[in-house]
Amino acid sequence: ITGGSSGLGYALAKELVKREANVILMARNERNLKKCYSHLQELVKGKRNLVSYTVCDVTNYDQLKSSLASLNLVPDILFCCAGMSKPGNFLQQPLSDFEQCMKLNYFGTLYSIKVNWY
Repeated sequence: ITGGSSGLGYALAKELVKREANVILMARNERNLKKCYSHLQELVKGKRNLVSYTVCDVTNYDQLKSSLASLNLVPDILFCCAGMSKPGNFLQQPLSDFEQCMKLNYFGTLYSIKVNWY
């Protein structure tokens, strides 16, 4: 689950763990990932599913590729939940806000899907 340390990604991870799925969280912030991992481990107690995480920035294709290669597995399902928005007045927002959102919301998803999982 990309964006697995907060928001929709983390909510999805909790539901999947409750249903005894194996879950791998992916996000940039290791501190948040460790916190979420700990909470998910509490839900796993007594079950046979596994929870793990890897730190990676889905907007960096090479880093994403390297992080996934270290996992040495092919997921059954990929949930692309990494994303962001910058609310505000369209005319007053700088182009950099739009570029940052496109980099994460579009290219982060594209890279996560396109990366060679095999």
